[in-house]
Amino acid sequence: MDKILCSFFEYLLNNWIAISALIISSITLNRNKIKLDVDIEKNARWILAIRLDDGSSIINENGMLIVNIKVINPSNFDIGYFDLNVVDTKNNSELHPYQGSQFSTLNNINSNKASSYFGIDQNSYSLDLPTSNYGILKARSLTSIDIVVSPESEISEIYVLFKITKRKPLFKKSKHGFINSPYEQYASLIQVEQSSKPDYGPLLALLHT
Repeated sequence: MDKILCSFFEYLLNNWIAISALIISSITLNRNKIKLDVDIEKNARWILAIRLDDGSSIINENGMLIVNIKVINPSNFDIGYFDLNVVDTKNNSELHPYQGSQFSTLNNINSNKASSYFGIDQNSYSLDLPTSNYGILKARSLTSIDIVVSPESEISEIYVLFKITKRKPLFKKSKHGFINSPYEQYASLIQVEQSSKPDYGPLLALLHT
């Protein structure tokens, strides 16, 4: 038995580089097999306002749209996402989603969190703003991301996309325009109904009284 153990440890000692490379290769292979289940809403919804924890609200005179993204990561590995982006397809211009990092002492908002929003039915709903345009999709979990934008002009559809830290196959062509990348990306064209846009005038007047 002692000879067998000595031979085993000697083998490990002499081949530790190859064994380590094999383990790393196996982990990398499993990571490359990660397949996310991504559900992006097909229609944007108009909302009245973002509600901060101190009870104050943020309203934009051009209106505010919200789109929810749900991502299930069924794997045993966390995976990062980045370049979360929103594009106005009519003007091919980038829209800038609200982010949790905006609500800080740097903006004189006393580190308030934006944790809810008012729908056009005037009910309050929980809000999951991204901290920034990148983040982590935790292993074996569901991540909900609310994209809120304030378009500066009339808009009929928006394009939402993000990339993940997984390289796509070498010869795989991107199904989506706007941004070509060597990384896997998820995207969707989202319709915007101008006819359902509420009148923000009374809300703004109420804030200034």
